[in-house]
Amino acid sequence: MNQRHQRQLQTKHGNDATRIRQTRKQGAPGAQQQQATAQQQATTAQQQQAVAQQQSATAQQQAATAQQQAAVAKPPGSAGSPPAIGTVVPALPAGCVAAPKGGVEYYSCGNVYYRAAFQGNNLVYVVQQP
Repeated sequence: MNQRHQRQLQTKHGNDATRIRQTRKQGAPGAQQQQATAQQQATTAQQQQAVAQQQSATAQQQAATAQQQAAVAKPPGSAGSPPAIGTVVPALPAGCVAAPKGGVEYYSCGNVYYRAAFQGNNLVYVVQQP
């Protein structure tokens, strides 16, 4: 082989080696970018999971609050059977109407009758049979 031909081959092989090095260098930032993207996606997934847990906790708290409010709103015995005679309540259930009988003031709440009374200095209502 002549020297000129050898130089051409060396130049060609040298250029190939340069291209390979450049490709490798360019590949490294691509891998870093993929890793950064994967980390960002993992972080986003964690944030979404945290939001979902928070929403679940909020829903559970709202359900518990609704149950407490429903329990407070129900008069004694409203769970299906009327309250027992002598049951004392601090306030009349909603929808009660005055129903005087035999000169005594009762309050009719559906099929349950209450009579006002004092317990110490507090006005209460006692379930009674008219």
